[in-house]
Amino acid sequence: MNFFDLKRLLACNQYLFRFSKWCYNQVKGFITYPKRKRKAKLKASEIRQAHEVNSLVIWYFCVATHYILGDLAQTICTLDWLKENYSDHLVVELSSWDFYFDESNMLSALKDSLMPCDLIFFQSGYTMTYVHENERMRRIILETFPNNRTVLLPQTILYETDEQKMWAEETYKDRDNLLLLVRDRISYENAKKLFGKTKMQLFPDIVTTLIGKKTFDSHRAGVLFCVRDDWERHYSKKEMQSLMSRIEQHIHVEQTDTTIEVSDPEDREAVRSFIMQTIEEYSRFKVIVTDRYHGTIFALIAGTPVVVLKTTDHKVVTGAEWFSPHFGNYVSVADTLDNAETMVLQLLNNPIRGEISQYFQKYYYDGLKSLIEEKVLI
Repeated sequence: MNFFDLKRLLACNQYLFRFSKWCYNQVKGFITYPKRKRKAKLKASEIRQAHEVNSLVIWYFCVATHYILGDLAQTICTLDWLKENYSDHLVVELSSWDFYFDESNMLSALKDSLMPCDLIFFQSGYTMTYVHENERMRRIILETFPNNRTVLLPQTILYETDEQKMWAEETYKDRDNLLLLVRDRISYENAKKLFGKTKMQLFPDIVTTLIGKKTFDSHRAGVLFCVRDDWERHYSKKEMQSLMSRIEQHIHVEQTDTTIEVSDPEDREAVRSFIMQTIEEYSRFKVIVTDRYHGTIFALIAGTPVVVLKTTDHKVVTGAEWFSPHFGNYVSVADTLDNAETMVLQLLNNPIRGEISQYFQKYYYDGLKSLIEEKVLI
């Protein structure tokens, strides 16, 4: 059993997973302490020297440094978008992992260097929850630099208890210089109830900017299941295996997930290459079945019809609402596994033809810079 197999096993129970993640971080922190100490020293120096390198600086906080491909794809797409729209700016990246390692020194360096004219961006994703590691760092940054223009890239939001909601309100409510982008309808409704006058906008995930940018001429065969193996899954392994077995009576079936297996997730070029390899692989199938948020997006980038399965929360199903109006039958949401089987067979018997447009790039991200300046710039 390798590291990724063990991680998938532990992820079946959310409480065991969170405890094991804490234990893993403690052990990893101990083992990698010398390396991280050197890295933290270099990062603090980079922060302090930022304005010596360029008078125009963007601070990109909570960047992904773990092994989830969708999160890493968000980081890559964000860096590409920043390069295209703020080419005259220096972009300084800081993960929550690095921030927490030497928090007092990192915060001191930021206080020394971060200027009132600087822009702040936060990583997108399913991070606005009480238990997520990015929450405390965001709160510290927002409280320390309340007057800087700040953008929270598209978020899924879920605060369940009154205590969690109160904590979130204290962090995000009525912030004049904050623009909160929200990536699904339910999260947006929750945000409007909690965050008062804070400026917010319903906005698609930034990885959707890759949809329609490339066409694939791959020979297509079989059905690919990209399914999660953690506490967010709605269906059991037995139920999923039964569905795959039934479909396998008609066509070849393979299974994968969106966990990246590269030695260094901070190696941007290696990650970029792995993302494109994954999308290329998706383009070789006739249908994708997934309960992964970015599994749906990767399928559309590859031009492959996708059947979306529900999870334990609203993230994947409500996220899929972005796609049906613009890509027709390319995206189908299944209420049950029987329904999913029917949809897969229909797609196999009646293959979808048609061009996939760069809708989200054109109608959202081409105008995001203007939205930031309109909504956030005082």
